[in-house]
Amino acid sequence: MKLEEQRSLSEYGLPAHGRPIFLFSRRSLSRNAPPPERQPVPPLELEVPTELTPEQQPRPAALVVPPLVGALVDYERHFCLHLLQARTISEVGGARLAASSQCLHELTVQGDAQRVAAANLHSFAQQLADRYVDFKQQCASLVPQQAALVASFEADVAALRSIEVDEAVCRLEGWSHATLLDACGEERLRAWLRECNQTTDHLVAKHAQFAQAYVELQEGVAALQEGVMRRSSSSSHAELQVGVAAADEPSHGAVSREEADARLQAAALVRQQQDEIVARLASDVHEVRVLVDAQLEAPSREGALAACGALDLKNGTHAAELLPRLRELDAQLRDAQDVLSAAKHEASVQLYTRLRVISQLQSSIAELRNRLQLYGTLLARVRMYCEQLHLMRRLPSTYLACLEEVITRQRVQEATNAQIRRTAETVAAAREQEAQRRDEFMREHGVLLPRGLPALSALLQARPPYVEFSTSVSDARLMEFSTAIERTSSTRAALGASRLTFAR
Repeated sequence: MKLEEQRSLSEYGLPAHGRPIFLFSRRSLSRNAPPPERQPVPPLELEVPTELTPEQQPRPAALVVPPLVGALVDYERHFCLHLLQARTISEVGGARLAASSQCLHELTVQGDAQRVAAANLHSFAQQLADRYVDFKQQCASLVPQQAALVASFEADVAALRSIEVDEAVCRLEGWSHATLLDACGEERLRAWLRECNQTTDHLVAKHAQFAQAYVELQEGVAALQEGVMRRSSSSSHAELQVGVAAADEPSHGAVSREEADARLQAAALVRQQQDEIVARLASDVHEVRVLVDAQLEAPSREGALAACGALDLKNGTHAAELLPRLRELDAQLRDAQDVLSAAKHEASVQLYTRLRVISQLQSSIAELRNRLQLYGTLLARVRMYCEQLHLMRRLPSTYLACLEEVITRQRVQEATNAQIRRTAETVAAAREQEAQRRDEFMREHGVLLPRGLPALSALLQARPPYVEFSTSVSDARLMEFSTAIERTSSTRAALGASRLTFAR
Protein backbone atom coordinates (compact mmCIF):
# COMPACT_ATOMS: atom_id res chain seq x y z
CA MET A 1 0.00 0.00 0.00
CA LYS A 2 1.35 3.41 -0.97
CA LEU A 3 0.90 6.24 1.53
CA GLU A 4 0.02 9.60 0.04
CA GLU A 5 1.92 12.59 1.39
CA GLN A 6 -1.24 14.70 1.72
CA ARG A 7 -2.96 12.19 4.01
CA SER A 8 -2.19 11.53 7.65
CA LEU A 9 -1.33 8.12 9.06
CA SER A 10 -4.58 8.04 11.03
CA GLU A 11 -6.54 8.01 7.76
CA TYR A 12 -4.92 4.64 7.02
CA GLY A 13 -5.66 3.31 10.51
CA LEU A 14 -2.01 3.65 11.56
CA PRO A 15 -0.30 3.07 13.84
CA ALA A 16 -2.04 -0.15 14.78
CA HIS A 17 -1.17 -3.38 16.51
CA GLY A 18 0.56 -5.75 14.12
CA ARG A 19 1.14 -2.99 11.54
CA PRO A 20 4.47 -1.36 12.40
CA ILE A 21 5.69 1.77 10.64
CA PHE A 22 9.28 2.03 9.42
CA LEU A 23 10.81 5.38 8.51
CA PHE A 24 13.73 5.44 6.07
CA SER A 25 16.01 8.41 5.51
CA ARG A 26 16.51 9.21 1.82
CA ARG A 27 19.61 11.24 2.62
CA SER A 28 21.32 8.26 4.23
CA LEU A 29 20.58 6.15 1.12
CA SER A 30 22.21 8.52 -1.37
CA ARG A 31 25.35 7.46 -3.22
CA ASN A 32 27.61 9.84 -1.31
CA ALA A 33 26.22 9.04 2.13
CA PRO A 34 28.80 7.41 4.44
CA PRO A 35 27.97 4.14 6.19
CA PRO A 36 26.58 4.42 9.71
CA GLU A 37 29.14 4.92 12.44
CA ARG A 38 29.31 2.52 15.30
CA GLN A 39 27.55 3.83 18.36
CA PRO A 40 29.77 3.71 21.44
CA VAL A 41 28.91 1.34 24.25
CA PRO A 42 27.32 3.18 27.19
CA PRO A 43 30.06 4.06 29.73
CA LEU A 44 29.00 1.58 32.39
CA GLU A 45 32.27 1.56 34.30
CA LEU A 46 32.49 0.01 37.75
CA GLU A 47 33.02 2.51 40.52
CA VAL A 48 32.98 0.27 43.55
CA PRO A 49 33.04 2.18 46.88
CA THR A 50 35.92 1.33 49.23
CA GLU A 51 34.34 2.62 52.43
CA LEU A 52 30.99 3.48 53.92
CA THR A 53 29.82 7.03 54.22
CA PRO A 54 28.64 8.23 57.65
CA GLU A 55 25.05 7.82 56.54
CA GLN A 56 25.74 4.23 55.48
CA GLN A 57 27.33 3.18 58.82
CA PRO A 58 25.26 0.46 60.53
CA ARG A 59 26.05 1.82 64.04
CA PRO A 60 26.91 5.24 65.41
CA ALA A 61 30.65 5.85 65.45
CA ALA A 62 30.53 7.04 69.09
CA LEU A 63 29.05 3.76 70.30
CA VAL A 64 31.07 2.38 73.28
CA VAL A 65 31.02 -1.41 73.47
CA PRO A 66 33.24 -4.14 74.92
CA PRO A 67 36.15 -5.28 72.72
CA LEU A 68 34.53 -8.52 71.60
CA VAL A 69 31.29 -6.74 70.75
CA GLY A 70 33.36 -4.09 68.98
CA ALA A 71 34.84 -6.85 66.83
CA LEU A 72 31.32 -7.93 65.91
CA VAL A 73 30.49 -4.32 65.04
CA ASP A 74 33.57 -4.22 62.79
CA TYR A 75 32.41 -7.39 61.04
CA GLU A 76 28.98 -5.81 60.61
CA ARG A 77 30.63 -2.76 59.07
CA HIS A 78 32.70 -4.93 56.70
CA PHE A 79 29.66 -6.95 55.68
CA CYS A 80 27.67 -3.79 54.97
CA LEU A 81 30.54 -2.54 52.79
CA HIS A 82 30.62 -5.87 50.97
CA LEU A 83 26.87 -5.68 50.38
CA LEU A 84 27.17 -2.11 49.11
CA GLN A 85 29.95 -3.14 46.72
CA ALA A 86 27.95 -6.15 45.53
CA ARG A 87 24.84 -4.08 44.90
CA THR A 88 26.89 -1.52 42.97
CA ILE A 89 28.33 -4.26 40.76
CA SER A 90 24.87 -5.82 40.39
CA GLU A 91 23.28 -2.52 39.34
CA VAL A 92 25.94 -2.07 36.67
CA GLY A 93 25.30 -5.64 35.54
CA GLY A 94 21.58 -4.91 35.29
CA ALA A 95 22.32 -1.86 33.15
CA ARG A 96 24.58 -3.97 30.93
CA LEU A 97 21.83 -6.59 30.53
CA ALA A 98 19.28 -3.87 29.67
CA ALA A 99 21.66 -2.41 27.06
CA SER A 100 22.21 -5.88 25.59
CA SER A 101 18.46 -6.49 25.47
CA GLN A 102 17.99 -3.15 23.71
CA CYS A 103 20.61 -4.14 21.13
CA LEU A 104 18.77 -7.40 20.48
CA HIS A 105 15.47 -5.52 20.12
CA GLU A 106 17.08 -3.17 17.61
CA LEU A 107 18.41 -6.19 15.74
CA THR A 108 14.82 -7.45 15.45
CA VAL A 109 13.57 -4.07 14.23
CA GLN A 110 16.35 -3.89 11.64
CA GLY A 111 15.48 -7.36 10.37
CA ASP A 112 11.80 -6.43 10.08
CA ALA A 113 12.74 -3.22 8.27
CA GLN A 114 14.78 -5.21 5.75
CA ARG A 115 11.90 -7.57 5.07
CA VAL A 116 9.43 -4.70 4.65
CA ALA A 117 11.76 -2.85 2.28
CA ALA A 118 12.32 -6.03 0.25
CA ALA A 119 8.56 -6.66 0.07
CA ASN A 120 7.99 -3.08 -1.08
CA LEU A 121 10.63 -3.53 -3.76
CA HIS A 122 8.99 -6.78 -4.89
CA SER A 123 5.65 -4.97 -5.19
CA PHE A 124 7.17 -2.27 -7.42
CA ALA A 125 8.94 -4.90 -9.50
CA GLN A 126 5.69 -6.84 -9.94
CA GLN A 127 3.88 -3.72 -11.18
CA LEU A 128 6.62 -3.20 -13.76
CA ALA A 129 6.43 -6.88 -14.71
CA ASP A 130 2.67 -6.64 -15.34
CA ARG A 131 3.13 -3.63 -17.60
CA TYR A 132 6.02 -5.25 -19.44
CA VAL A 133 4.03 -8.43 -20.08
CA ASP A 134 1.29 -6.37 -21.75
CA PHE A 135 3.90 -4.45 -23.77
CA LYS A 136 5.56 -7.68 -24.95
CA GLN A 137 2.23 -9.15 -26.00
CA GLN A 138 1.43 -6.07 -28.07
CA CYS A 139 4.88 -6.14 -29.68
CA ALA A 140 4.62 -9.86 -30.40
CA SER A 141 1.28 -9.26 -32.13
CA LEU A 142 2.16 -6.08 -34.03
CA VAL A 143 5.70 -6.68 -35.31
CA PRO A 144 4.74 -9.77 -37.42
CA GLN A 145 1.82 -7.80 -38.87
CA GLN A 146 4.18 -5.00 -39.82
CA ALA A 147 6.61 -7.46 -41.41
CA ALA A 148 3.79 -9.02 -43.47
CA LEU A 149 2.57 -5.62 -44.64
CA VAL A 150 6.09 -4.59 -45.64
CA ALA A 151 6.64 -7.88 -47.48
CA SER A 152 3.44 -7.42 -49.51
CA PHE A 153 3.91 -3.69 -50.09
CA GLU A 154 5.17 -3.95 -53.69
CA ALA A 155 2.42 -6.41 -54.57
CA ASP A 156 -0.15 -4.09 -53.02
CA VAL A 157 1.26 -1.14 -54.98
CA ALA A 158 1.13 -3.18 -58.19
CA ALA A 159 -2.48 -4.09 -57.46
CA LEU A 160 -3.36 -0.41 -57.02
CA ARG A 161 -1.52 0.47 -60.23
CA SER A 162 -3.41 -2.18 -62.18
CA ILE A 163 -6.87 -0.89 -61.24
CA GLU A 164 -8.02 2.06 -63.33
CA VAL A 165 -10.46 4.48 -61.83
CA ASP A 166 -13.84 4.44 -63.61
CA GLU A 167 -14.42 7.17 -66.19
CA ALA A 168 -17.44 8.41 -64.26
CA VAL A 169 -15.36 8.70 -61.10
CA CYS A 170 -12.64 10.54 -63.02
CA ARG A 171 -15.19 13.02 -64.38
CA LEU A 172 -16.64 13.42 -60.89
CA GLU A 173 -13.19 14.19 -59.45
CA GLY A 174 -12.13 16.32 -62.42
CA TRP A 175 -9.50 13.91 -63.74
CA SER A 176 -8.85 12.78 -67.26
CA HIS A 177 -7.44 9.38 -66.36
CA ALA A 178 -6.16 7.81 -63.13
CA THR A 179 -5.48 4.57 -61.28
CA LEU A 180 -6.04 3.79 -57.63
CA LEU A 181 -2.31 4.30 -57.05
CA ASP A 182 -2.60 7.83 -58.48
CA ALA A 183 -5.50 8.48 -56.13
CA CYS A 184 -3.43 7.39 -53.13
CA GLY A 185 -0.13 8.94 -54.13
CA GLU A 186 2.75 6.52 -54.51
CA GLU A 187 5.26 8.86 -52.86
CA ARG A 188 3.04 9.22 -49.82
CA LEU A 189 2.64 5.46 -49.53
CA ARG A 190 6.38 4.91 -49.78
CA ALA A 191 6.96 7.65 -47.20
CA TRP A 192 4.59 5.79 -44.87
CA LEU A 193 6.56 2.61 -45.51
CA ARG A 194 9.91 4.27 -44.73
CA GLU A 195 8.60 5.86 -41.55
CA CYS A 196 6.98 2.58 -40.53
CA ASN A 197 10.25 0.67 -41.05
CA GLN A 198 12.30 3.27 -39.20
CA THR A 199 9.90 3.41 -36.27
CA THR A 200 9.66 -0.38 -36.09
CA ASP A 201 13.44 -0.82 -36.20
CA HIS A 202 13.81 1.79 -33.48
CA LEU A 203 11.14 0.06 -31.40
CA VAL A 204 12.73 -3.38 -31.82
CA ALA A 205 16.18 -2.05 -30.87
CA LYS A 206 14.85 -0.24 -27.81
CA HIS A 207 12.83 -3.29 -26.85
CA ALA A 208 15.96 -5.43 -26.96
CA GLN A 209 17.82 -2.96 -24.74
CA PHE A 210 14.88 -2.79 -22.38
CA ALA A 211 14.62 -6.58 -22.24
CA GLN A 212 18.28 -6.86 -21.26
CA ALA A 213 17.93 -4.17 -18.59
CA TYR A 214 14.74 -5.82 -17.33
CA VAL A 215 16.43 -9.22 -17.01
CA GLU A 216 19.30 -7.63 -15.10
CA LEU A 217 16.83 -5.86 -12.84
CA GLN A 218 14.98 -9.10 -12.14
CA GLU A 219 18.27 -10.79 -11.32
CA GLY A 220 19.08 -7.97 -8.91
CA VAL A 221 15.72 -8.28 -7.19
CA ALA A 222 16.05 -12.07 -7.01
CA ALA A 223 19.60 -11.81 -5.68
CA LEU A 224 18.44 -9.38 -3.03
CA GLN A 225 15.69 -11.72 -1.88
CA GLU A 226 17.64 -14.95 -2.14
CA GLY A 227 21.02 -13.63 -1.02
CA VAL A 228 22.72 -15.07 -4.09
CA MET A 229 25.14 -13.07 -6.21
CA ARG A 230 24.84 -13.56 -9.95
CA ARG A 231 27.22 -12.41 -12.62
CA SER A 232 26.16 -9.77 -15.09
CA SER A 233 27.75 -8.16 -18.10
CA SER A 234 26.52 -4.71 -17.10
CA SER A 235 28.87 -2.77 -14.86
CA SER A 236 26.08 -0.89 -13.11
CA HIS A 237 24.23 -4.14 -12.53
CA ALA A 238 27.42 -5.77 -11.30
CA GLU A 239 27.73 -2.95 -8.80
CA LEU A 240 24.22 -3.71 -7.59
CA GLN A 241 25.02 -7.41 -7.38
CA VAL A 242 28.17 -6.72 -5.37
CA GLY A 243 26.11 -4.55 -3.06
CA VAL A 244 23.62 -7.38 -2.63
CA ALA A 245 26.40 -9.81 -1.84
CA ALA A 246 27.93 -7.39 0.63
CA ALA A 247 24.56 -7.01 2.32
CA ASP A 248 23.99 -10.75 2.53
CA GLU A 249 27.46 -11.98 3.42
CA PRO A 250 28.24 -11.65 7.14
CA SER A 251 31.47 -9.89 7.96
CA HIS A 252 34.30 -11.51 9.85
CA GLY A 253 33.32 -12.04 13.45
CA ALA A 254 29.66 -11.20 12.90
CA VAL A 255 27.08 -12.77 15.20
CA SER A 256 23.93 -14.40 13.88
CA ARG A 257 20.52 -13.79 15.38
CA GLU A 258 20.52 -17.23 17.03
CA GLU A 259 23.91 -16.55 18.58
CA ALA A 260 22.72 -13.16 19.79
CA ASP A 261 19.68 -14.77 21.44
CA ALA A 262 21.94 -17.33 23.10
CA ARG A 263 24.26 -14.57 24.30
CA LEU A 264 21.39 -12.65 25.84
CA GLN A 265 20.01 -15.74 27.55
CA ALA A 266 23.45 -16.53 28.95
CA ALA A 267 23.77 -12.92 30.14
CA ALA A 268 20.41 -13.22 31.89
CA LEU A 269 21.70 -16.31 33.73
CA VAL A 270 24.86 -14.43 34.71
CA ARG A 271 22.73 -11.59 35.99
CA GLN A 272 20.72 -14.11 38.01
CA GLN A 273 23.94 -15.39 39.59
CA GLN A 274 24.79 -11.83 40.60
CA ASP A 275 21.41 -11.49 42.28
CA GLU A 276 22.02 -14.75 44.15
CA ILE A 277 25.38 -13.50 45.45
CA VAL A 278 23.82 -10.19 46.49
CA ALA A 279 21.06 -12.08 48.30
CA ARG A 280 23.68 -14.20 50.10
CA LEU A 281 25.59 -11.10 51.21
CA ALA A 282 22.35 -9.48 52.35
CA SER A 283 21.61 -12.60 54.40
CA ASP A 284 25.06 -12.41 56.00
CA VAL A 285 24.50 -8.74 56.85
CA HIS A 286 21.20 -9.61 58.48
CA GLU A 287 22.86 -12.42 60.43
CA VAL A 288 25.67 -10.26 61.79
CA ARG A 289 23.19 -7.51 62.63
CA VAL A 290 21.14 -9.95 64.69
CA LEU A 291 24.30 -11.14 66.51
CA VAL A 292 25.38 -7.58 67.31
CA ASP A 293 21.91 -6.68 68.56
CA ALA A 294 21.90 -9.77 70.78
CA GLN A 295 25.35 -8.98 72.25
CA LEU A 296 24.38 -5.39 72.89
CA GLU A 297 21.34 -6.54 74.84
CA ALA A 298 23.02 -9.44 76.69
CA PRO A 299 26.81 -9.55 76.28
CA SER A 300 28.33 -13.05 76.32
CA ARG A 301 32.04 -13.69 75.98
CA GLU A 302 31.64 -17.27 74.79
CA GLY A 303 28.93 -16.31 72.28
CA ALA A 304 30.97 -13.38 71.00
CA LEU A 305 34.06 -15.56 70.50
CA ALA A 306 32.09 -18.20 68.60
CA ALA A 307 30.40 -15.55 66.46
CA CYS A 308 33.73 -13.90 65.65
CA GLY A 309 35.15 -17.19 64.41
CA ALA A 310 32.18 -17.84 62.11
CA LEU A 311 32.08 -14.26 60.86
CA ASP A 312 35.79 -14.31 60.13
CA LEU A 313 35.29 -17.27 57.82
CA LYS A 314 32.43 -15.51 56.05
CA ASN A 315 34.43 -12.31 55.77
CA GLY A 316 37.20 -14.26 54.08
CA THR A 317 34.67 -15.87 51.75
CA HIS A 318 33.32 -12.45 50.83
CA ALA A 319 36.72 -11.00 50.05
CA ALA A 320 38.23 -14.05 48.37
CA GLU A 321 35.27 -15.60 46.54
CA LEU A 322 32.01 -13.69 46.34
CA LEU A 323 33.21 -10.20 45.45
CA PRO A 324 35.78 -11.46 42.88
CA ARG A 325 33.07 -13.70 41.46
CA LEU A 326 30.81 -10.68 41.07
CA ARG A 327 33.55 -8.90 39.14
CA GLU A 328 34.03 -11.95 36.92
CA LEU A 329 30.31 -12.07 36.21
CA ASP A 330 30.34 -8.35 35.43
CA ALA A 331 33.18 -8.95 32.97
CA GLN A 332 31.05 -11.62 31.28
CA LEU A 333 28.13 -9.19 31.05
CA ARG A 334 30.50 -6.59 29.61
CA ASP A 335 31.66 -9.09 26.98
CA ALA A 336 28.05 -9.93 26.10
CA GLN A 337 27.24 -6.23 25.83
CA ASP A 338 30.23 -5.66 23.54
CA VAL A 339 29.31 -8.63 21.35
CA LEU A 340 25.66 -7.61 21.01
CA SER A 341 26.62 -4.00 20.38
CA ALA A 342 28.99 -5.14 17.64
CA ALA A 343 26.25 -7.38 16.23
CA LYS A 344 23.86 -4.44 16.16
CA HIS A 345 26.45 -2.33 14.36
CA GLU A 346 27.04 -5.10 11.82
CA ALA A 347 23.27 -5.33 11.30
CA SER A 348 23.10 -1.56 10.87
CA VAL A 349 25.80 -1.66 8.20
CA GLN A 350 24.07 -4.59 6.52
CA LEU A 351 20.73 -2.76 6.63
CA TYR A 352 22.38 0.37 5.23
CA THR A 353 23.98 -1.63 2.39
CA ARG A 354 20.80 -3.52 1.61
CA LEU A 355 18.65 -0.39 1.65
CA ARG A 356 21.08 1.36 -0.68
CA VAL A 357 20.77 -1.57 -3.08
CA ILE A 358 16.98 -1.46 -2.75
CA SER A 359 17.02 2.28 -3.38
CA GLN A 360 19.11 1.80 -6.53
CA LEU A 361 16.83 -1.01 -7.70
CA GLN A 362 13.77 1.16 -7.12
CA SER A 363 15.41 3.94 -9.14
CA SER A 364 16.05 1.42 -11.91
CA ILE A 365 12.42 0.30 -11.76
CA ALA A 366 11.23 3.91 -12.04
CA GLU A 367 13.57 4.50 -14.99
CA LEU A 368 12.40 1.36 -16.78
CA ARG A 369 8.79 2.29 -16.13
CA ASN A 370 9.34 5.69 -17.76
CA ARG A 371 11.13 4.08 -20.68
CA LEU A 372 8.31 1.59 -21.09
CA GLN A 373 5.82 4.43 -21.26
CA LEU A 374 7.94 6.13 -23.94
CA TYR A 375 8.19 2.90 -25.94
CA GLY A 376 4.41 2.67 -25.74
CA THR A 377 4.22 5.82 -27.89
CA LEU A 378 6.53 4.18 -30.44
CA LEU A 379 4.27 1.15 -30.43
CA ALA A 380 1.24 3.38 -31.07
CA ARG A 381 3.01 5.01 -34.03
CA VAL A 382 3.87 1.63 -35.54
CA ARG A 383 0.25 0.58 -35.09
CA MET A 384 -0.91 3.75 -36.89
CA TYR A 385 1.42 3.11 -39.85
CA CYS A 386 0.29 -0.51 -40.02
CA GLU A 387 -3.33 0.59 -40.10
CA GLN A 388 -2.55 2.92 -43.02
CA LEU A 389 -0.74 0.16 -44.92
CA HIS A 390 -3.56 -2.25 -44.18
CA LEU A 391 -6.05 0.26 -45.59
CA MET A 392 -3.90 0.45 -48.72
CA ARG A 393 -4.06 -3.33 -49.07
CA ARG A 394 -7.86 -3.26 -48.74
CA LEU A 395 -8.30 -0.30 -51.11
CA PRO A 396 -9.13 -2.38 -54.26
CA SER A 397 -11.94 -4.21 -52.49
CA THR A 398 -13.01 -0.97 -50.84
CA TYR A 399 -13.13 0.80 -54.23
CA LEU A 400 -15.26 -1.94 -55.78
CA ALA A 401 -17.49 -1.96 -52.70
CA CYS A 402 -18.03 1.80 -53.11
CA LEU A 403 -19.02 1.36 -56.75
CA GLU A 404 -21.37 -1.42 -55.78
CA GLU A 405 -22.82 0.83 -53.10
CA VAL A 406 -23.52 3.49 -55.74
CA ILE A 407 -25.37 0.96 -57.90
CA THR A 408 -27.25 -0.32 -54.88
CA ARG A 409 -28.32 3.18 -53.95
CA GLN A 410 -29.48 3.72 -57.53
CA ARG A 411 -31.68 0.64 -57.30
CA VAL A 412 -33.05 1.82 -54.00
CA GLN A 413 -33.72 5.26 -55.47
CA GLU A 414 -35.47 3.76 -58.50
CA ALA A 415 -37.68 1.67 -56.26
CA THR A 416 -38.39 4.71 -54.12
CA ASN A 417 -39.26 6.81 -57.18
CA ALA A 418 -41.62 4.12 -58.47
CA GLN A 419 -43.33 3.99 -55.11
CA ILE A 420 -43.56 7.79 -55.09
CA ARG A 421 -45.18 7.75 -58.54
CA ARG A 422 -47.72 5.19 -57.47
CA THR A 423 -48.45 7.17 -54.35
CA ALA A 424 -48.78 10.38 -56.37
CA GLU A 425 -51.22 8.76 -58.78
CA THR A 426 -53.27 7.42 -55.87
CA VAL A 427 -53.31 10.83 -54.18
CA ALA A 428 -54.24 12.56 -57.48
CA ALA A 429 -57.13 10.15 -58.05
CA ALA A 430 -58.32 10.71 -54.50
CA ARG A 431 -58.16 14.49 -55.03
CA GLU A 432 -60.16 14.24 -58.21
CA GLN A 433 -62.84 12.21 -56.46
CA GLU A 434 -62.94 14.74 -53.64
CA ALA A 435 -63.29 17.61 -56.14
CA GLN A 436 -66.22 15.90 -57.87
CA ARG A 437 -67.92 15.23 -54.54
CA ARG A 438 -67.58 18.89 -53.54
CA ASP A 439 -68.99 20.02 -56.90
CA GLU A 440 -72.02 17.77 -56.48
CA PHE A 441 -72.52 19.10 -52.95
CA MET A 442 -72.41 22.70 -54.10
CA ARG A 443 -74.85 22.01 -56.94
CA GLU A 444 -77.26 20.39 -54.54
CA HIS A 445 -76.90 22.59 -51.44
CA GLY A 446 -74.57 25.46 -52.16
CA VAL A 447 -77.03 27.31 -54.40
CA LEU A 448 -79.52 27.35 -51.56
CA LEU A 449 -77.26 29.25 -49.13
CA PRO A 450 -78.51 32.77 -48.37
CA ARG A 451 -76.46 35.71 -49.47
CA GLY A 452 -76.05 36.73 -45.87
CA LEU A 453 -73.47 33.90 -45.35
CA PRO A 454 -70.72 34.86 -47.80
CA ALA A 455 -67.82 33.55 -45.68
CA LEU A 456 -69.37 30.11 -45.28
CA SER A 457 -70.19 30.03 -48.97
CA ALA A 458 -66.56 30.87 -49.88
CA LEU A 459 -65.22 28.22 -47.47
CA LEU A 460 -67.41 25.51 -48.97
CA GLN A 461 -66.40 26.46 -52.52
CA ALA A 462 -62.64 25.85 -51.77
CA ARG A 463 -60.90 23.21 -53.96
CA PRO A 464 -58.94 20.21 -52.52
CA PRO A 465 -55.20 20.91 -51.98
CA TYR A 466 -52.55 19.71 -54.40
CA VAL A 467 -49.74 17.32 -53.22
CA GLU A 468 -46.23 17.49 -54.77
CA PHE A 469 -43.35 14.93 -54.47
CA SER A 470 -39.71 15.86 -55.16
CA THR A 471 -36.18 14.40 -54.69
CA SER A 472 -33.02 16.14 -53.49
CA VAL A 473 -30.26 17.36 -55.78
CA SER A 474 -27.80 14.85 -54.31
CA ASP A 475 -30.12 11.99 -55.20
CA ALA A 476 -30.35 13.30 -58.75
CA ARG A 477 -26.53 13.48 -59.00
CA LEU A 478 -26.31 9.98 -57.59
CA MET A 479 -28.66 8.72 -60.30
CA GLU A 480 -26.60 10.36 -63.01
CA PHE A 481 -23.36 9.01 -61.53
CA SER A 482 -24.78 5.50 -61.18
CA THR A 483 -26.05 5.52 -64.74
CA ALA A 484 -22.62 6.57 -65.98
CA ILE A 485 -20.98 3.76 -64.03
CA GLU A 486 -23.37 1.16 -65.40
CA ARG A 487 -22.51 2.22 -68.93
CA THR A 488 -18.84 1.41 -68.36
CA SER A 489 -18.14 -2.14 -69.49
CA SER A 490 -14.99 -2.51 -67.38
CA THR A 491 -16.89 -1.61 -64.24
CA ARG A 492 -19.69 -4.03 -65.01
CA ALA A 493 -17.15 -6.78 -65.54
CA ALA A 494 -15.40 -5.97 -62.27
CA LEU A 495 -18.52 -5.83 -60.20
CA GLY A 496 -20.30 -8.76 -61.79
CA ALA A 497 -23.88 -8.97 -62.77
CA SER A 498 -24.88 -10.85 -59.64
CA ARG A 499 -23.59 -8.10 -57.35
CA LEU A 500 -25.60 -5.47 -59.24
CA THR A 501 -28.92 -7.21 -58.67
CA PHE A 502 -31.09 -5.30 -56.25
CA ALA A 503 -33.19 -7.41 -53.91
CA ARG A 504 -36.56 -5.94 -54.14
